[in-house]
Amino acid sequence: MEKRLNGMNFFTRSICENSMFDIHYETLAEGHNLYEQYSKDEQVVYAEYVESNSDSHNPYIESIPLPRSLKELEEDFTQPVYSYSKEELENMSLSEKLENIAMLREQFRIMLPFHESLDRAIYQALIKGYRNRRISFDSSSIGRTTNADFECNSPVKMYKDPLHLESYGSFNVEGYGGTGKSLALSIIMSHYKQVIIHRLKGGGEIYQILYLIVQCPPNGNMAAFYSNIGKAVDTAIGYTYPAFQKRIDKVRSLGEKLNIVINIIERFNIGLLICDEIQMFLTSKNNGKNRVNVKTESFQAITTIMNSTGVSIGVIGTEIAYRLIFEDQIHQNRRLGKTIYADSYCSNQATFMRILSSLIDYQWTDVKITKKDLTPELLKAFMDCTHGIIDLIIGLYSAVQHEALITERKTKINDSFVRKVAKKYYPNLMKTIDNIDASEYDKTRLAEIEEANKLIKKDISKQSDIENEKTISRIKSKPSDKDALVKAAVVRITAVTDDFKVNSIIDTAKELYETGNYTITDEKQFSKDVMKLLSGKKVKAKKKPDRVSKDVMMQFLDNNKQDTN
Repeated sequence: MEKRLNGMNFFTRSICENSMFDIHYETLAEGHNLYEQYSKDEQVVYAEYVESNSDSHNPYIESIPLPRSLKELEEDFTQPVYSYSKEELENMSLSEKLENIAMLREQFRIMLPFHESLDRAIYQALIKGYRNRRISFDSSSIGRTTNADFECNSPVKMYKDPLHLESYGSFNVEGYGGTGKSLALSIIMSHYKQVIIHRLKGGGEIYQILYLIVQCPPNGNMAAFYSNIGKAVDTAIGYTYPAFQKRIDKVRSLGEKLNIVINIIERFNIGLLICDEIQMFLTSKNNGKNRVNVKTESFQAITTIMNSTGVSIGVIGTEIAYRLIFEDQIHQNRRLGKTIYADSYCSNQATFMRILSSLIDYQWTDVKITKKDLTPELLKAFMDCTHGIIDLIIGLYSAVQHEALITERKTKINDSFVRKVAKKYYPNLMKTIDNIDASEYDKTRLAEIEEANKLIKKDISKQSDIENEKTISRIKSKPSDKDALVKAAVVRITAVTDDFKVNSIIDTAKELYETGNYTITDEKQFSKDVMKLLSGKKVKAKKKPDRVSKDVMMQFLDNNKQDTN
């Protein structure tokens, strides 16, 4: 329950007492949001504010873009395959079709059931990450420095109120590899501007880093994890020199590194820290063999960060990683808040059918799959071979289209063909997919995808070479005008007389061609002119077009020069 003083939360009271932020509220029309004047690529913006009823005068919350509607979220997650064009399909070469198919995995997007839950959880985490945290001002620094000045003390720092209970604004997302967790995260976070600059009434500016996405390093290396946080801050505020990363790397002990990270979170008013790919913490090597090595004592530092600063934490990774790291850490489970199961759709037949129905909008084969062709047998083949995981569904569908083209398959794609393709491109994955909860599964999946991509790229290269060779051969086999005219002259002249040797005819014909302007349409006239030359007569060769002299060209350019003044 939120603690309040005189009906006002701690943060709001602090802001009102200091009254340092220069806030001007926006009135948004329906369907509009904050920061629409900025392009999607601009991630550092000046603060705009919308008045909040529940968090009035909290600039860090009132500057956060309002949440999207379900329709807007669906639009963000639905993306066409831009390389696909039905109009251009008929004129595509085989290698072009294969290249289009290879781009399907990169470009195909569709909304999945867990996306709405994740979007809502992230918005709530941002709000709670700024609720009930105090702010301190150094009035002597304001107007002269900002909190982004590496060499100077920060004029403003946000920290957790020691009297306030945990807000539980954090969340965790778990699921099999390939279910779309990281992609969903990147699409949802694109709705927010990462760095918001607030103007202060007394002059000066304050940087608010709304969120940081930090990749977890392998082997539970917490020193590298802290370093990645520093690097993420440098990148967010636009430092080309890794100032804050270097500051963290310079100290040796993990305790000192942790203290610097806490200071950075307070200095830059960070609302949400997202730890992506937590399964990377698990793998270490022992005598060349992989084994699970869960360093929960090191990972507890993340809980310390949350408790010390009040920042919200998002944890994203595979189910096996989450279970191994947290199953005995009840206090950490409680603080990590809501769990979102990203792979729950994998057993949902309606979602599975919707994915395949959307995929068959993109086909490069002569014989197309229709919705009527999505028989129970074909659907079962896809489900058995992919476990309903979207990355594997797209990959297998791409491989099916690819294989049907390179084998010049003319019959409809059926369940046996799907299983055959799965066995060819993902042989080892098919052996392990029934044991999908095993810690080795994700590693196998990534290795199989890499091998499948190599096979597909090799086929594309091979087909491109075949087509290029055909083009070269066609050009080479087609005689030039010169060769055709010389050959015609030899045939015509030797047909009417034996007075001239073939070599003489060829030499004379070649010489005449070089001095004239004959084309294949002049075949008869060319042969007559060659005959005249062989007979000692003069020939008025067909003239080549006159080249424009340099003087004439310069005069032309001078007369047509544009006045650029």
